[in-house]
Amino acid sequence: EHNAVLISDYAKGVCTPPIVRLAIEQARRLGLPVLVDPASSVDYQNYRGATAITPNRLETKLATGREIRGDDDAFQAGRQLCQQFQLDYVFITLDSDGIALVLADGRAERFPTRRRQVYDITGAGDMVLAMIGVGAAEGVPPDRLARLANVAGGLEVEQLGVVPISREQILADLLSGSHRTHEKICDLQQLARHVEARRRLGHRIVLTNGCFDLLHAGHVTYLEQAAREGDCLIVAINSDSSVRRLGKEPGRPIFDQQTRAAMLAALEAVDYVTIFDETTPHAVIERIRPDLLVKGGTYSQDEIVGRELVEAYGGQVKPLGLVPGISTTAIVKRIRGQAMASTDANFGAGTIPLTPGDSAPPEPKPPTQQAQRKAG
Repeated sequence: EHNAVLISDYAKGVCTPPIVRLAIEQARRLGLPVLVDPASSVDYQNYRGATAITPNRLETKLATGREIRGDDDAFQAGRQLCQQFQLDYVFITLDSDGIALVLADGRAERFPTRRRQVYDITGAGDMVLAMIGVGAAEGVPPDRLARLANVAGGLEVEQLGVVPISREQILADLLSGSHRTHEKICDLQQLARHVEARRRLGHRIVLTNGCFDLLHAGHVTYLEQAAREGDCLIVAINSDSSVRRLGKEPGRPIFDQQTRAAMLAALEAVDYVTIFDETTPHAVIERIRPDLLVKGGTYSQDEIVGRELVEAYGGQVKPLGLVPGISTTAIVKRIRGQAMASTDANFGAGTIPLTPGDSAPPEPKPPTQQAQRKAG
């Protein structure tokens, strides 16, 4: 009737060696994960064959004899523990440095945690074990367990005393924290799951769309404005084939869709980026149902594509301002025009004339005698 077994050993006489060993043996026989938060003064042979253990820095030192000063120390200690006690993996909790995960096959990685205001460390170890246990019961892989445990333990130390941490608190922290660029790029199905989770937290969802072929100051300004309109900003970009079907000038898009998505995802204001293959964002709007659809540039509200869909379910549509004189089309024309002028003036030398404020290129160096001989 259970999906995992957690053993929190305080060395108070409850987790005696016969009980712990029998629990591990029976659970593993039934294919259940067994996670152990070990006591510092206990023989780790009691935990042999468990799925994983979660020692802290001091407990790891006492069990292995290794001082944990950095990642390499933690990784070596974890490998030693896996091999010596036949564990599938080890989570070494490193307080403000996060969690080091070491697998039985030798792979290892440290998962950093963001800095928090620490009020009380009481219960943090139990919360880490509980989060890992809940995830392991659902078959979540170890690397994701480490990330989740960082969040749960971090939320616990922000409380005074031992305080339960809810699923909603963990979700809110996961969604509001900073994310790596590749984590922001989602397909429509993944994005819908994220949006659903955010809606349960009461977040206001903002959507904008476009090609974003050359990322420039105008884009950045309007995306920052869009982000201030809600709690979550989604940018839907046209795929390469979609851009070409829109009838853009030859050679567009200049950057492929993955490059454009990565540039947008690197912006702090942007929470998610998704790529759509249609010429309009209608499919994205119908699936996500944003609370607000925005568009930057010279569009009026009536000209924003998808307006009728959003307003039909009670959403809002809003045009945002633009930075005068800056547009992708204008920048492309300027670059191409300067390149043509440069070719005419320099007979193919390939230099582009400087505009005011640009720094001049260095003067060419005279050829060496060896180069002159070769040319001769």
